[in-house]
Amino acid sequence: IARTFSRASDAPWLGYCRSVAGLPDIEGVLAAIDDFGSCLAAQDLGGTLELLADDPHVTVIPSEGVEAHRGRAAVEAFFRRIYAAPRRYSWRWRDRWVSAEGAWASFVAIGDEFVDVTDAERLVIPYCLTGTLVWRDGWRFLLLHGSEESAGA
Repeated sequence: IARTFSRASDAPWLGYCRSVAGLPDIEGVLAAIDDFGSCLAAQDLGGTLELLADDPHVTVIPSEGVEAHRGRAAVEAFFRRIYAAPRRYSWRWRDRWVSAEGAWASFVAIGDEFVDVTDAERLVIPYCLTGTLVWRDGWRFLLLHGSEESAGA
């Protein structure tokens, strides 16, 4: 049975979430998004890679520029590079919604990105993360795409 949540009061235990999917799918995808955010904040490369689909087409398109990292080796190299940098990233979502059908799910998460650098002021940037997940012994990211407000906006 597919359920649609369009207001926070419809699914208070999930936070503010809109979805067209079954409840276990919604919870699983939201948990994967949260786990990815935790790995990103902790700069946990192993945990990050475990959340990705073991698929030659896994892709990450970061918010900086339009460079696409395709394939596990390229995606791993991207995360190694940003985790080795002095910046730490984290997110707080104001709105998230999930759509799932069978072994596929997509999501949109809108909120703020926090960029922390030692001895510097925290940057807060409006941020949107979208993606596609596949079910392979759990929800795994096949595509992640970040976008942030441009400096001139």
